[in-house]
Amino acid sequence: MSRDKKLTYSHSPDDGWFESPGQKELRDNLVWCEDHCDGLFKVVLVTAKDPGSIPREVESSDPVNSYQMKLTSLDRSNGAFSALAVPLAKSTR
Repeated sequence: MSRDKKLTYSHSPDDGWFESPGQKELRDNLVWCEDHCDGLFKVVLVTAKDPGSIPREVESSDPVNSYQMKLTSLDRSNGAFSALAVPLAKSTR
């Protein structure tokens, strides 16, 4: 949550999993999102079986249907990014 009470998320090289195998996939997905979806992406909340284990195993994953995120910055070279929660876009399908 930012100082102005907006829901934000950021991911930087200081994060412990920044060099994990999933980092390249995340970076590629965010680049695609920025290029093709105006930076908008949906959110999935994932709960680990044991948050202290490395690598972690997924216990559950649930889509968030009350908001989506919009990239506010993306470093394409290393995948560092920040995003802001925004209202869901109206579906055109």
